[in-house]
Amino acid sequence: MILKNLYLQDFGVFGGSYDDNKVDLVPRTKYGRRRPIILFGGLNGAGKTTTLTAVRLALYGKQSLGRGVSTQAYHKFLVDLIHRPKDQLLKPVSAGVKLDFNFGRKGEVVDYTIKRSWSIRGNSVHELVEIFQDGEVIKGLTEQQKQAFLNELIPIGVADLFFFDGEKIAELAEDDSNNALA
Repeated sequence: MILKNLYLQDFGVFGGSYDDNKVDLVPRTKYGRRRPIILFGGLNGAGKTTTLTAVRLALYGKQSLGRGVSTQAYHKFLVDLIHRPKDQLLKPVSAGVKLDFNFGRKGEVVDYTIKRSWSIRGNSVHELVEIFQDGEVIKGLTEQQKQAFLNELIPIGVADLFFFDGEKIAELAEDDSNNALA
């Protein structure tokens, strides 16, 4: 899997549309070699953790919060992720993440886009997940089948080895018992 682009709409510290908030994730080539690791640096509040949260949320939805998380807690999490500008009278009531990536399957590279968006409707949260393969929406899948399809691409247990922040690195470095790695 090669991540290509992340788009954010009124997500966390990133206000505005998908077009306003594009994060290029394509690995760079240096000295003729592709560099497969993406590192983010920045000041506190710049959006490093928000970016990582967006990638995990796009791929795993509710499962990105861990096992046993209630739907109510997940919906609260989604509502809390909606951008809250201080200087706007009308606050956004929806947000979304969109992730483009390539995936190798049976010797063939397939382009995927996952679009996960949600909105507040009265006292409830409505979430929409769309999966595109080579630019065409994959139709006929229930919400559970969509998530199962994404989990098959990158199992969530493996994701912790690929998507982590500085706090996780510190936890791994300080753990003599290897419990964090397990």
